[in-house]
Amino acid sequence: MAHHVNRRSSPVFLPTFPAMLLAGIIGISVNTIMLKGAPLLHLHPGSGGLMQLLLRCVQRWAPELLPVMHRVGLTEPSSLPGYLWFHYVTGLGMIILYFTVGFDPCRRQYWRSASLFSLFPWLINSAVVLPLLGQGFAGLYRLRWQDALFFFIANWAFVFISAFCYSFFHSPEKDGTVESREQTL
Repeated sequence: MAHHVNRRSSPVFLPTFPAMLLAGIIGISVNTIMLKGAPLLHLHPGSGGLMQLLLRCVQRWAPELLPVMHRVGLTEPSSLPGYLWFHYVTGLGMIILYFTVGFDPCRRQYWRSASLFSLFPWLINSAVVLPLLGQGFAGLYRLRWQDALFFFIANWAFVFISAFCYSFFHSPEKDGTVESREQTL
């Protein structure tokens, strides 16, 4: 017996890949606003650790790539255009991975898979990227616990909102990925 996705009908239905991209852009935008707006709440969760690590690695092992990185704005981790470019590219990469590996509208509610998948990039950042930058697990050598918690919440919101938007914009029934109710009766 096939599962039927039971949700409100959306006025907009998009094919799978455009729905992924639009959902990812919305999720990344919310995440970016949260991280950049955090100082208004007296929080400083930091961001751009992966970009800093990438820049350090390129400077050390592939300095010939620096001119290319400079042209696309990646040699200044503190510049807003470079930050946004890198943030959206890596975010879309994570969302495409999530929707191709972790998201199954036929079997799970999106909030479960989104919550679980949001741990993946957070753990990579917390256990690999930030320690390699000398900031300790989750950046706690440099951040207060409130800042690290806010970063975790912003990361969760990114994946959760992307999954919610995807489930709203994408119709598995119209895409042929889920049997319609009439076919299952």
